[in-house]
Amino acid sequence: GPADEERAEERVDAQRTVRRLAAVLASLPRRQRDVLLLHAVAELEYAEIAAALGIPLGTVRSALHRARAKVRAALEAQE
Repeated sequence: GPADEERAEERVDAQRTVRRLAAVLASLPRRQRDVLLLHAVAELEYAEIAAALGIPLGTVRSALHRARAKVRAALEAQE
């Protein structure tokens, strides 16, 4: 019925989102990807990321900001 069709559509949308996210992560410069993953997945604080990667705090902030903007843009382009 209609509910099954809606679930199937949601699954297709989710798969498309995962593919798009994977592609945008793969295309990020390594530092931006590292900072984003350490923050979003490992849940490290900015200072911990700076220490782990041996980079200044300001670099962590700017890399995270750029990475998030690219991910957002990729997801918005899909809608």
